[in-house]
Amino acid sequence: MRTIRIYFEYGTKAGGLTRWQRAWNNRLANRLMKRCKEAGLQQVIFFNVEAGYLNGQAIQWGISEIPSPRKPQCLEITDTADNISTFLKTAKQLLENTRIIAVEKQEIIELSNL
Repeated sequence: MRTIRIYFEYGTKAGGLTRWQRAWNNRLANRLMKRCKEAGLQQVIFFNVEAGYLNGQAIQWGISEIPSPRKPQCLEITDTADNISTFLKTAKQLLENTRIIAVEKQEIIELSNL
């Protein structure tokens, strides 16, 4: 098993969209989630970050109804290393303005079976 985290700013737009998609559904988080589902990845979680910062920028606080375009977002994907590598290759265009971190050497303990 491997887990990766994809970090990006709230205002990051997805590339390669049709005119209608650019007008109504251009959020990177939405496009990545759909691509992950289409790829059949085992587990994908989108974290709606309350506050934080990326790349040493100023802290972005989630204190207004309209989020700052620089507010951090995180999409976590868990699957086999091969499936994740395949996904990253096919979604390369979408991932241009993101930071991807792989979580290695994790021990998986199923607590629901205790």
